[in-house]
Amino acid sequence: MTTATRPASRTLAGFLAPALAGASAICFIFLAVLHAHDATWLGLDKAARVLVAGLGIFAAVGTEMIVLRQKKLIGNGQVVEAVVDEVRTISWSKEHSAAYYHFFTEDRRVITSRCAIENDKRDHWLCGQKIMAIYDPARPARHVVNDRLWAAELKTAA
Repeated sequence: MTTATRPASRTLAGFLAPALAGASAICFIFLAVLHAHDATWLGLDKAARVLVAGLGIFAAVGTEMIVLRQKKLIGNGQVVEAVVDEVRTISWSKEHSAAYYHFFTEDRRVITSRCAIENDKRDHWLCGQKIMAIYDPARPARHVVNDRLWAAELKTAA
């Protein structure tokens, strides 16, 4: 089984999210170095500043890894049609509902999953509706519904 490689590109959010996370971490580190002589700066002692700087770097790297994973999934994943099974309200969220769906892998395994959708878009998710999903053939549980992509998209020919 070979999957064709498709060109994928970053969306604006795919560019901005890691860049802003990295820029925020760098600004914090720069300001923390400028205020290194202060015992407490912004209510943080030196150990807390190091911790916050490390968390900022971790957030920037983690965001970039999420973008790259989504881009790789689009580029190397298998495209299938998924079928919406049900849309339920979420008792603990007034803004979101849950859309349950399933799809079949190339070797006929059934993968069932769900995703959160905004209540404003609930009418677009009808039972029996076919939606596009992309899954990793080596690990079908790693998949995404096309409507839920935010960091990367299928590159269109110009």
